Amino acid sequence: MKAWLVLVVCGCGGTPAAKPVGPKGPAPVVAGQQGKISPEVFCERFVALRDGGCGAFASMQMTKDDCVKELGAAQSDPQSAAFMDQTGQCIVGYQTCEDVVQCLAALGPDKEHLRACTEDNPGKAVGIAKPEWEKRNGAGVTKFSQAKSTKEAPIEVCTIDAETEWLGSLRCDDGSQPIDGHEAAEMARVGNVGKGGRCGSIIDLYRVKCPEASYELYVDGYVCPLPD
Repeated sequence: MKAWLVLVVCGCGGTPAAKPVGPKGPAPVVAGQQGKISPEVFCERFVALRDGGCGAFASMQMTKDDCVKELGAAQSDPQSAAFMDQTGQCIVGYQTCEDVVQCLAALGPDKEHLRACTEDNPGKAVGIAKPEWEKRNGAGVTKFSQAKSTKEAPIEVCTIDAETEWLGSLRCDDGSQPIDGHEAAEMARVGNVGKGGRCGSIIDLYRVKCPEASYELYVDGYVCPLPD
């Protein structure tokens, strides 16, 4: 269904902050393409981005025909169809890899519409009670040497942008700051390692080098506090 699209969207963590999609954005590749985007148009653009060296798509090794077949089947599922339409506006509507990736990064997760842990939807954020949120893994950590994480028990933050913010808040033992912005976070990001964490979200892996040691940090950007 939409699993491989979720991997693309989640794979955009650590990119520069997303630009709003609107009149000031880059000119659309397909003029007037505002409604439904066909699997053929979507997949042609997807393959062009991947084969053109757009890193966010490098791991998605499928042919255009396979892509069209999978997305065509997904049209029968309203949730998958809506997700493809939303993602397609980014993939088809922007000219450069950077702008496509920034647009995709803005798609998830949604802090307002949260899922229960029992719901299998790795591209949707999980809502947890605030007392539990305040004790989440990574809360209150100020140094890389204090951060302990695995794929099964990752650092938990709310939204992809919060991953960069959390990494930027940490210091090495000597006080230095190796992650000082989105570009540094992107350089440290190894990629996503599939589903993990408390509720099966897509987990990102970062490698950060400090004078005292190199650290591997597994981060779940899909855990958010429930509203009051």
